[in-house]
Amino acid sequence: MTNTRKLLYAALLALLAPLAAAQGTFTRIDFPAAGTTFAFGINDFGEICGFYTDSNENNHGFVFSGGKYTSIDYPGSTNTFVVGINDAGDLVGYTADPDIGFIYTSSTQSFTEIAYPGAQSTFPSAINNSGLVVGSFTLDNGNETGFEFDGSTYTALAAPGSTQTFVTGVSSNGEVVGFAAAPSGKNPNFAFQNDQYRQLAIPAASPVVRSTNPQGTAFVGQYQPNADLYVGFLYQGGVFQSIRVPQAKSTVARGINTGGTIVGSFINSSGAPQGFIWTPPGAEHK
Repeated sequence: MTNTRKLLYAALLALLAPLAAAQGTFTRIDFPAAGTTFAFGINDFGEICGFYTDSNENNHGFVFSGGKYTSIDYPGSTNTFVVGINDAGDLVGYTADPDIGFIYTSSTQSFTEIAYPGAQSTFPSAINNSGLVVGSFTLDNGNETGFEFDGSTYTALAAPGSTQTFVTGVSSNGEVVGFAAAPSGKNPNFAFQNDQYRQLAIPAASPVVRSTNPQGTAFVGQYQPNADLYVGFLYQGGVFQSIRVPQAKSTVARGINTGGTIVGSFINSSGAPQGFIWTPPGAEHK
């Protein structure tokens, strides 16, 4: 990472209001004048993506970089959701009108449609530095199945024994993570690569994996200690850690970069969603 990038990221964090925490530091992410803000992804340059809701209750994607927010809107759509970012600043997301997925190439500021063949809807969730896009698509019966797209070929990913498969993240070497709805009602989390599925045994109540770091060694998401509460988590090296914004009603961890910085969203005391950054203790801002 260049010194210029490091300085920009340090300035970015300095502009935000910190939230006290016993372990690590929480920092709010709020798109200016937005009703709600959701942070979904972070790359190794500290650039953050997500979406926000305006005063008309329309949704817009955004990127937060160098202390500046930039709106991202799919042409002709009033509802754009940006949910993934790689180190080149390329984004993935989807729209509600028209109902499609997309890649946004930052160098050309152009959109490319992502549509699984024959699907009703396609929901990209992540893009790695090789340009591999992963996500889920909806079938005619309303069920979702995972997919990966390498720029030319779509491949369906269905966890064995599941009724639905939700792909939520991808590592640098192409290992896919997500969760599946099984007939038993459980939601087993999984990692998939080279036609092999392995279950991710997260030691928590009703855990849902939302992403992995580029190394594929850390997993983030949320668990549900009781019926009225979601708490974010980090699971790495066999160690489980709760990620909960102080005084938040609920917290969901959605993205993590190489340095272990996590982004996500929480419900504040007023009941409105806001974004957050969590920086681990002693970690260098990247």
